[in-house]
Amino acid sequence: MRRFFLSTDQAPEASVLEKAGLKPARGWRMFRRSTTLPLPNLAKQADIRPVEPRSAQGFARIVSDAFDLGDRARPWLESIPSAPGWHVFQAVEGGNVAGTGALYIRDGYAWTDFGATRPESRGRGIQKALLAHRIKVAQSKGCHTILTCTGEAVEGEAQISYRNIRALGFEEADLILNFAPA
Repeated sequence: MRRFFLSTDQAPEASVLEKAGLKPARGWRMFRRSTTLPLPNLAKQADIRPVEPRSAQGFARIVSDAFDLGDRARPWLESIPSAPGWHVFQAVEGGNVAGTGALYIRDGYAWTDFGATRPESRGRGIQKALLAHRIKVAQSKGCHTILTCTGEAVEGEAQISYRNIRALGFEEADLILNFAPA
């Protein structure tokens, strides 16, 4: 395995990291949102559809490419739409899947994940529309809290996912520290 992260809420001692050959990497910022908050009006109204288990290849391709997971992750990703508790969606533009997003629901909580957009479809509000759609689904399923995460804000980076999450009413929560091979 060439690329991996050790994720934790407390930094290990420097000697432990050095011995393991790990260095600090960009952390994950966690977010929380109550389902009682109203959604803002969005300019982009995307054609969002559920991903059926038999047609999960497009979802798996977009997610594996966007998150640099490689082809080996695709069979696992293709299994998510049929896994208990998961609801997977795709935004369609011109007959093609442009973006994806998943929602996991359990015990009144919802977790959004796998928000990814094809490079040629970026910058058109697809992820914001997919996130709003997942919030509505969580509300309709009786959830009280929605959780999500993205990379922590880093000076000089666009922070598009971070801004989309905040624009839809999520508040910052914990920061998960990441350490990666040097």
